[in-house]
Amino acid sequence: MSADRPDGSAALRAGLTNPGDPDAACTAASTTSEQWNGGCNGRVTITATGAPVSRWSATLPPRSSQQVVSVWNGSPSRNGNVMTVRSTWNGSPAAGASTSFGLTVDGSSASPPQIGACTAS
Repeated sequence: MSADRPDGSAALRAGLTNPGDPDAACTAASTTSEQWNGGCNGRVTITATGAPVSRWSATLPPRSSQQVVSVWNGSPSRNGNVMTVRSTWNGSPAAGASTSFGLTVDGSSASPPQIGACTAS
């Protein structure tokens, strides 16, 4: 889901409740912090909704011709083109609180990848 911001950019959001613990849920929103011809730095903010979250993960299916080349404050893994970033030291936000991770993206689209889902437990 995309939401336009006053500066004309778009913030991408995704949310998903964990079926194993319906009170543990999170939302994720991505924003661009810097951009240049052929890439950008982005930030993904994970917010705990409902109960506190002990672990989170965000799935990032890249846009075509995009590649995530680095991630910080999260542990990335890939399955084909889809990247999943899991919590590290910042994995336990209280209900209503947020944490974030950053990423660098190379490619023709100078915006962070869309967020497929945010899961929490």
